[in-house]
Amino acid sequence: MISLLSALVLFSVTSAETITLNPTDDAWVYGHAADPTADEYLRVWGSGGLSVSSDPKNIDSFGYSYVGFKFDPATAAKIAAGELESASITFFPAGKPKVDPAAKDWPLEVRGLTGSFNEKDWIFENANQVYPEAGVLFGTGLIAGEGESFSIKVPLTGQKLSFAGELKKAAEKGGLYLALTSRYDVGEMGMSGIYKVYSTNSKMPELRPKLVLNFK
Repeated sequence: MISLLSALVLFSVTSAETITLNPTDDAWVYGHAADPTADEYLRVWGSGGLSVSSDPKNIDSFGYSYVGFKFDPATAAKIAAGELESASITFFPAGKPKVDPAAKDWPLEVRGLTGSFNEKDWIFENANQVYPEAGVLFGTGLIAGEGESFSIKVPLTGQKLSFAGELKKAAEKGGLYLALTSRYDVGEMGMSGIYKVYSTNSKMPELRPKLVLNFK
């Protein structure tokens, strides 16, 4: 009995796994972005109190960003077979942003994305077919600072919607695609307070977005 219990405990410990991924693709989705795919930053804001436009074809006043994670076969197999315990995605703001207590009213949101995209092929006109899912909110996060180090950690498994279920579907398709949105209103508060975080094109790998998946 003791040896069997020991074996079960050993299996439980060794079967647990953490997968950490950087985006393979990301894009700043804004009509006036000079080069939305090669830019070192992703930017996010809303308009009129909304984080997602009521009309996907009318987003000139909004700034979204998209992140995509293409899975290699081994990673997809691990995700498909595993039981997700927790998940989060962390972004790193540029510069020394203001940590505003009022930002709880306009946090950075991570949503589902309709469709998928390739960074190298992205043009703004694609936003007519690839856009945030207004009804699929996986998590929110705020800028937190310690010393001169800033980050935004967004838990993805705390909402009623099942991120675990979406992750399983993504593994079958070979990739996970997410949208970044926020209610921060540039019309009322200006551009200085928008979310500006490092993209996967950052020259410093440690500042690239980071998806962490913990399995039981």
